[in-house]
Amino acid sequence: MIANAPARRCALSSPQFRRIRELVACATLAVGAFVANSTDAALVYSVGDAEVLYTANQRNSLGLNYWADGNLGVVPLGNGQYDFYGANGSAPIRTTGTLANPAMSKSTVNIAGLPPGAYNYVAGGPVYTDPASGKRLMIYHAEKHASSGQDFYSVLGMAISTDSQGLNFRDLGLVVEPDVPMSQRTQSIDVGGGSFAVMNNQLYIYYRDYLEGGGSSELAVARAPLADIFNNASTYQGTSFSKYYDGGWTQPGLGGKSSPLEVGNPGNAWSSVSYNDYLGGLVMMSSAWPNMNGNNDLYMSSSTDGVTWSPRQVVVSTPGEQMYPTLIGTGADPTHTGQSFYAYYTDSQAGAWNRWSDAKLVRRLITLDPATNNPNPNPNPPTPTWTTVADYQDDFKTGGPATGWKYMWNTGAVGDASKYVPLQWSSSANAYNTTGGATREWNGTLHNDDYLMLNAEGGHPGRPGSYTIAGYTLQADDGAGKYRLTGSSIMKNDTVAFPGEDGLTMLFYLNNTRLASVDVSEFSLGTNFDRDLGSLKVGDTIYVMVGSGKNNNYDLFRDFNFTLQKYDSLPASDPNPIPQPVQQWQSVAGFRQDFKTGGPAAGWKYQWSSSGKLGDASKFSDLKWSSIAGAYNTTGAATTSFNGKARGDDYLTLGLDAGHPGRAGFYTIAGYTLQADDGGGVYRLTGGTLSKGDASKIGDEDGLELMVFVNNTLIGSIESILTDGSIKSFVRDLGQLVVGDTIYVMIGSAKNQNYDAFSNFNFTIERWTTVAGNNGSGVGGDIISSIPEPASASLMVAAAVGVAASSRRRAGRCVV
Repeated sequence: MIANAPARRCALSSPQFRRIRELVACATLAVGAFVANSTDAALVYSVGDAEVLYTANQRNSLGLNYWADGNLGVVPLGNGQYDFYGANGSAPIRTTGTLANPAMSKSTVNIAGLPPGAYNYVAGGPVYTDPASGKRLMIYHAEKHASSGQDFYSVLGMAISTDSQGLNFRDLGLVVEPDVPMSQRTQSIDVGGGSFAVMNNQLYIYYRDYLEGGGSSELAVARAPLADIFNNASTYQGTSFSKYYDGGWTQPGLGGKSSPLEVGNPGNAWSSVSYNDYLGGLVMMSSAWPNMNGNNDLYMSSSTDGVTWSPRQVVVSTPGEQMYPTLIGTGADPTHTGQSFYAYYTDSQAGAWNRWSDAKLVRRLITLDPATNNPNPNPNPPTPTWTTVADYQDDFKTGGPATGWKYMWNTGAVGDASKYVPLQWSSSANAYNTTGGATREWNGTLHNDDYLMLNAEGGHPGRPGSYTIAGYTLQADDGAGKYRLTGSSIMKNDTVAFPGEDGLTMLFYLNNTRLASVDVSEFSLGTNFDRDLGSLKVGDTIYVMVGSGKNNNYDLFRDFNFTLQKYDSLPASDPNPIPQPVQQWQSVAGFRQDFKTGGPAAGWKYQWSSSGKLGDASKFSDLKWSSIAGAYNTTGAATTSFNGKARGDDYLTLGLDAGHPGRAGFYTIAGYTLQADDGGGVYRLTGGTLSKGDASKIGDEDGLELMVFVNNTLIGSIESILTDGSIKSFVRDLGQLVVGDTIYVMIGSAKNQNYDAFSNFNFTIERWTTVAGNNGSGVGGDIISSIPEPASASLMVAAAVGVAASSRRRAGRCVV
């Protein structure tokens, strides 16, 4: 712990510090498999090499100075990314990234409704996601400080998310308090992070308890029915938990007694618990108190009932402190582990209150041995399979869609499903269309829904930009899991390319996130659009959209079908793999790389807030290139400077990597508007840097401030740029954006503009992009989710009899 840093747990009393692990004798780590000395429910497993995900310097550069200060909560997003919840000092944050790079972006998490002034530290934490509603339930660790941040009393509470992004939570109250009251404690009371597992429809929370009569339950547990928790949470009410004590669940979670769960009650500095699908029970990773060599080692144990645990077995025994473990699975639900899973933890040589001076975030792959670990091996284990949950042609119904299905069209831009309009069944057209009667055709007046329809095996899009849409929403009996779109096909209604015909465009969306696009050539006899959809949850909707190209001439399509399948389990290999998409961030714009003299590059705006107010981009004024100044300014000639009369644009300039704001309230602005070939999707601002132009503080100068807006909305907080010349890094998670959205980076003076020249200015705009891999290899792929491109595979099929109503467009007339 560095001086004046946010308070943190693990203040060790003398008896705790002297405690020697009874398992230290078996702490020698060998390469390969490990077997505990005791054969009682011993695990056999291998431990991979340590992977350093972030060094201390890398953490600090991202503003993660005290992260991860406890257990991580992990929520899959379904696009190869995850939300990670954790403590960064005394406040919770959410980072977003991959399992290998979990902090690509960072956002603040708010918990509303906490008792005013009750706690000095509130952060989380483990997160459970309700598969039906998508609501996120966080377990937070809260501290009341006494004489200092190293002298505290802690409790566990719960909060429920109130927004779809999982950034705003509402407090549901406390769930676990120690047996010993705060007034009777003789040392710091650290209950841990509240790692949980769901078993038998109960939510089990594991913690450390301190007993009123002295001593501790180093590993204790409290539980409550999961259904009760969410029923109560729907009205923002808390739920009473019961502690396990003396053979039963008889004690209240708040202040009740507890029994230690492990034989011998071995010390437990921190722990993480997960339900393991492979074992059919729980696994736990424990960071023990320092041993005789001053090291915190990591141990693993298991339980079939959540109460009785096997003897600990060493996992990591290396010099220094191995702390704050979190077990993360690699399957559809990362709160569940399988045969192989990751243990994430901090690795510090300084340890205890000084750990954040050098702590690295590390992970290791743990692999269980199936021959030894399955206590009741099935001689005929089930073969992992893909199970169909929905099929377009098989499920197609006249009169109205089958359960889960939507037949729609978009009256505006795609990417906002709330704006899509249901199609109506038309008996006269024997198809779904926009009228429920005759299908609208061109009659001298152009309509967006000209010829737009959808039938059992095909249809016709509307005019450019108006898509025929088939969507399926995952139902409760489908369940969450890994999904794919397979058995797909679409082809033109004929095999002839007429003059002016330009084919079709297909888009694929998960909810409002664009996954990919495929072009169906006017020459194509058949196109396949199979793709992996990743981890989905109940309520997610997959939209398959068929649109025209630049015109809707001859755009009737047929042989339209696709199947949604769910992976029943996670085999070592898929006998019929489909190319697995690889997700990565792709740069679409960079300030320095795109900077042009004379006038901005496409998409860019160099401006200033000439009205002196922010929040209305229509009031911004363009800067002009000045050859005299060698920069953009407000005059296009000499830069306005103070001459006895203060003006808003005094000294205001913007160059390649430097510039100067105007007077207070008048900002230098660099903006980028998303272009058509950038596409909609999930975006971030990264690589942002800015510093003052020199390293000296002169007179009353007070530095600079920096803000990021999307259109007229402030994103994140205001950044302060110090007067010492140090480079300030800034990043922003921009979320889902559409073509035409503008990202503004604004630099202004603080209270005065004295000595406010700045330098080292840069930032990059990146989009989360799917790349088609080679059967899951993750290499050698093509981008499939940026601009529409030719379909990567064509399926040659024999010419078939066309749909009865086979109208085609030519020169504004329908040709039969």
